[in-house]
Parts: sequence; structure tokens; C-alpha cells
Amino acid sequence: MASRRRVLLICHEPSLMLDVFSQLGPQDYELFATPDPRSAIRQAYDLQPDAVLMVVDNPQANEWAASLQALRSLSSVPIIALANSVREADRQRVIETGVDACYLQPFDGQAVAAQLDVLTWPGRAAQRGAVRTGRWA
Repeated sequence: MASRRRVLLICHEPSLMLDVFSQLGPQDYELFATPDPRSAIRQAYDLQPDAVLMVVDNPQANEWAASLQALRSLSSVPIIALANSVREADRQRVIETGVDACYLQPFDGQAVAAQLDVLTWPGRAAQRGAVRTGRWA
């Protein structure tokens, strides 16, 4: 059996955090959470997750984009945004910042899990130009 993939969830809303955990928990993931994007940078470095899920409360604000860029400077690990919006224009705005995928509310746990499978599949990192070992600076 393959080892469980580590996923870091950056989310400050406890109810949404529980929702994501309940939808992805039964899958083959070890889920870790942090409510603060600034502390997420350190936690991501220490944890070295296979993927990051980032809740974007306001797709039109730039605060979350700074955290995304800091994560990108440390690693090429896949980052999936969960936009707290129902507007397609917001999804496009988030995608343009450099995340690997973005889902709008309501989040479909099965679709997010399928995307995590694609992005964290062992051969996928090589296709993305990332090195699986030592991918964290």
C-alpha cells in the first residue's frame, strides 16, 4: 500500500476546515491544518506536504496571493485554491495567480480528491519539472 499523501490546509474558518476534513479524511491523505497564512509558510517548510489546499476568502484581495508567492518560492508543490465565491470570474482571477487548480463553493470533495490524486501522483512531479526528493528549499 502506498504511503498517505500529506496535505496542508490553510483555512481560518473552523466550519469549512471540518467540511474539508470530512470530505477528504476518508481518502488516502494525512491532513494538517493551519488558520494563519503567515504561519502556514513555516508549517509547510517543516511538514513538506505533497500538496497545499488554500482557502481564498476574498479572491479580489491580495493578502492570500502573498502567501501563495511565498509558498511558491519554497517549493513547486501543487497548490489548490478553494475560493469562497460562486463567481467564475473569481475562479479565473485565482487561477491567474499561479495555483494549480481552483474550486468554487460549494466544494465537491470528490473533485478536489481527484485533483489531488492527479497532482500528487508520483510521476506527476517529474512532468511538472519538480524533483520529488528535496523539493523544499
